[in-house]
Amino acid sequence: MRQVTVAGRQFAVADDKPSFWDKAEAGLWEPELLAELARLTGPGTVFLDIGGWVGPTSLFAAACGADVVALEPDPVAARQFRANCAANPDLAPHITLIEAALTADGAGGAFGSPRKQGDSMGSLLLADQGAALWQAAGISPQALTARLPSGRPLTIKIDIEGGEYLLGSALGTLAALKPQVVLIGFHPALMLSANKNGEGQLEKATSDIFAAFEGMKASILGASGVDPLTEALHTPITVRFSQSKD
Repeated sequence: MRQVTVAGRQFAVADDKPSFWDKAEAGLWEPELLAELARLTGPGTVFLDIGGWVGPTSLFAAACGADVVALEPDPVAARQFRANCAANPDLAPHITLIEAALTADGAGGAFGSPRKQGDSMGSLLLADQGAALWQAAGISPQALTARLPSGRPLTIKIDIEGGEYLLGSALGTLAALKPQVVLIGFHPALMLSANKNGEGQLEKATSDIFAAFEGMKASILGASGVDPLTEALHTPITVRFSQSKD
């Protein structure tokens, strides 16, 4: 077990990712994302972590005071996530892990990863390729909504290695919860490499995601002065959707 300090928050980890935690402690992993979570996930808030991996953002948000619901469909990553939670008996009661992938209809599906399970790169878009393949359970946006505490400020993070493109308008169910901020990682190169219909399908899938959050202000996390929809078609970025007053 190891104690780490990530963006000013301390917690313990018990996984096999020492180089990752070295990077996180050095401030070299997702500094803009962590700064945003530090601002949004205080006591009395809820953090929905879709693509929880081994728990870095879930543990961070819990250390900030939030109650966390996380999704992770990779069984190796989920096992390490649970070990990291167990290493923090003060935080663990505030973190719920659902071992499933968010899918439009709630059906499970085949995953692939370019290297191995547990490496954070597993994707529904790689179901027929990669060094590691597995089947994962699914959960629909409607079923996930029913698992969330209600009536409290909500922040959502979605980083699922291309799986965002398979959700499209189904994300409107999450938008209906009126979250204060939704942070979505876009992976256009992965979509293009996995989809035979190329740029046309990428443009439609990306536009469907933006349409699901119509009425929320879209910007690029950590950047300004750039159109987020245009940039999301070409660059792996995190788009921040916020209520217009934010």
